[in-house]
Amino acid sequence: MITKLREKFKINRKYLKCKISLNAVLIGIDYINIGINTTILYGTRIQAVSVWKNRRYTPNIIIGKNVNIEQGVHITCANKVVIEDNVSLLPYCMITDIKHDYENIKMAPNKQGITVKKTIIKEQSSIGFGACIMPGVVVGKHVIVGANSVVTADVPDYCVVAGIPAKIIKRYNFDNNKWE
Repeated sequence: MITKLREKFKINRKYLKCKISLNAVLIGIDYINIGINTTILYGTRIQAVSVWKNRRYTPNIIIGKNVNIEQGVHITCANKVVIEDNVSLLPYCMITDIKHDYENIKMAPNKQGITVKKTIIKEQSSIGFGACIMPGVVVGKHVIVGANSVVTADVPDYCVVAGIPAKIIKRYNFDNNKWE
């Protein structure tokens, strides 16, 4: 398996202390940093976009230590996406720092430019099945994002959010040590 990984990632040693499925797709590996003990399952696509419509970008995807990325997760980045340590990304969730422009109604959005905003998921958070984390969002520490939620605004630490758009449904109360 290590031999196949070396072939796939051009002997890029920064990935050898991770478990990456051979069916995962990493595009722009020079812009992707993955911490030790991270697992990336099959069908995941992590894409650093360095050129779009003849415009150059400097993407930076940082995935921390002990991150669990389940099957079918989609991460795209043209600016900066940070996933801190001990985060779980459940199947088919999406994280991006890219929004396609759509101002020109005579042109399809995927033919227009893009707007990018840094997106961060802080440590110990869990992003639910099919959830979407939109550009410019900061998901706080130890946050649970419910399945199929769309997170369009920052989420404070120690919260549970759900819905479209995601809203806080619980917070951890440190005074009585309970989720409320």
